[in-house]
Amino acid sequence: MGIRISDVPEDILLEVLLYLTVTDLLSLKQTCRALHAFGSSDYVWHRLAQRIDLPLDIPPGVALNELSHDELQRIVVQAIRLEANWRRKCPQARRITTLVRDTNDPYVDEMQFVPGGKWLLTAQRHRQMEGRWSSHVVLWSLGNMDDAYRAASMEVTGSYRSSAIELLDDGQSATVAVGVSDGIDMIEIYSFPLQDRSEIAYFVLPTPAPIWRVALHSHPRAPAISPVIHQLAVADGMIAATVVLPGGNSPLQVFLVDVKTAYSGWVDPRYTEATDRLTTRAQPFSISWVRLYAGHLLLVGAMQSSLILRIYRLPKLRRTTSSAAGEPYIDLGPILVESKQPLRKGAEFDDVTRVSLPSASELCVMIFYSFHDALDVGQVTHFQLPFSSALAGAGMGAGTKYVAKEECASATHYFSMPSQTTAQLAQVGPSGRGVWLEHNWDTQRRRIMRYQPRDGHTIAMVLPPDPALPFTPNLCHSLAFDEVTGRVCLGLFNGDVYILDFV
Repeated sequence: MGIRISDVPEDILLEVLLYLTVTDLLSLKQTCRALHAFGSSDYVWHRLAQRIDLPLDIPPGVALNELSHDELQRIVVQAIRLEANWRRKCPQARRITTLVRDTNDPYVDEMQFVPGGKWLLTAQRHRQMEGRWSSHVVLWSLGNMDDAYRAASMEVTGSYRSSAIELLDDGQSATVAVGVSDGIDMIEIYSFPLQDRSEIAYFVLPTPAPIWRVALHSHPRAPAISPVIHQLAVADGMIAATVVLPGGNSPLQVFLVDVKTAYSGWVDPRYTEATDRLTTRAQPFSISWVRLYAGHLLLVGAMQSSLILRIYRLPKLRRTTSSAAGEPYIDLGPILVESKQPLRKGAEFDDVTRVSLPSASELCVMIFYSFHDALDVGQVTHFQLPFSSALAGAGMGAGTKYVAKEECASATHYFSMPSQTTAQLAQVGPSGRGVWLEHNWDTQRRRIMRYQPRDGHTIAMVLPPDPALPFTPNLCHSLAFDEVTGRVCLGLFNGDVYILDFV
């Protein structure tokens, strides 16, 4: 008589369960009470979730092994359902929601999700208030799509440049950085608690005031040129800005601001240069984007025909700043990690370059190239980040061991675009899922497209040019995407904002 599976020793059975897929494990749990108990083990689900090559909706700052099996099962099943829908020829939107808006407001120029898709930051440029130009930045709470609401509204004097947001205290408060131009470019910093719907008395909209206004004074290398903010990033109480010096020959420069103290300064320009080993000449390292993660600064840029990622430890800023004459630049110290991938040869220029927010283990770059008399080509490059193993331990202190430069895994994939089309408003997540607005110049029609990294690296439609919806992609002016939840947000030229959920 053979042994029954329920009689197998517990330690052996647990090891066997680790070889099952999620679907198999869920089926096994339904066979009997004993196997249901084994299949509900936190240990099994922790190990299983670590093997799943899908973005998981883990709350920020929460380690995977801190979640119960019930929480992980819900998160993993949702990720699998989204992946199945995302692989369809045309993914089906499970729900479409219109955000309540003020009909007097202009259209939304820019929007971004906080990872997890439960918070949305929108920005509108050039609203005339009392004879002066201003911009309007709103933080939306999307935790309950049946009752989405404005959690904060910020009226900023001047023309909007860029913005970034960081959630703090397990989502109980937020820091928002807004780049604006009002004679000179400056960064306005907001810090405020996030209230529940019930705590907003009589639906009075919270309107926090900035705690700091930090002006970008002239760069020491170009004292006669007014700096222009390109992009902002915020994390761990630090703001990083990439800055353009119009008319100058220098690449983008980097400006840092401490949120708590407002101490600020320019990063030493030598970090935007590199030395050719053969000629010993300085070669420009053209920074495209700056990202912040776990106390580190990530520079993404191009040098000659390569896409480069460099990681530095964030410095502590002092009262003295580089804006004053004779003051030193900010020193980032040595490169902790460097990774390199090729850029497409023969490209005349890139229409769109987009860099994802980093996760503990990944960062992704999406590039679209244009050629004469040839199909356009898209490129998706994955950089593996060294933070996940360190975060699982005691934290990332000064003694953290990093992966050697040559051991940092990275990979690049290319895909073809239809002829006579260009990509606009591209968004990409850390694992490589991406969406963009495709414009066909022959037909003047637009559609929403997606890139799927786990299905032969293919592209397909998210929305056709004429969907059975109250709008068409031709009206799309701004776009946001959260790869973990598959949530897509579209801002239209008429001021409407639609949110599409695919799971």
